[in-house]
Amino acid sequence: QQSFLSFYTGSEVTYELPLIIDDNAFSDFNFTGSLYFPTGVGAIGSKSFYGCDKFAGDLIMDDVFVIGDQAFENCSGFDGELELYSGVSAIGSRAFFNCDFSSIKESEYGALEIIGDQAFSNLNQITGSIILPNISYIGARAFEGCSNLDGDLDLGGVLGNIGFNAFYGCDFKTLKIGNNF
Repeated sequence: QQSFLSFYTGSEVTYELPLIIDDNAFSDFNFTGSLYFPTGVGAIGSKSFYGCDKFAGDLIMDDVFVIGDQAFENCSGFDGELELYSGVSAIGSRAFFNCDFSSIKESEYGALEIIGDQAFSNLNQITGSIILPNISYIGARAFEGCSNLDGDLDLGGVLGNIGFNAFYGCDFKTLKIGNNF
């Protein structure tokens, strides 16, 4: 079962794309199934889905370029894949804190510049590599406790800040920052 967001586009209704899901829009709702954000949803505000712990399965974002602070915090029901839009540019603090995704779809996130504090903290089920060629800021404890991240970590050449314990407990095979290994 999958939860969908539907938007009426009749002629008497107009809205400008990208659509923004505002802060606290669906906090603590009892959504079930996977969640899919179609093309046109551009930003997810802070705590938009905070505490929606009945989700199960995947979280797929076709076009979301900004994910606010705590947007999906404590959505512990997610147990499938997290599929971020390859053009995502910012992920807020604690955006996916205490979610139980089994994996993050591997992709090169070339537009991603900012990952906030504890954004992916305690996602201890996820595996694979992380490729962030244009990342400039990684917050404190951003990936702390992601003990099954066991592939490659490529942080590109523009990184200006890595926060305290950003990758504490991870087990990457290789680390690449710029042209250095």
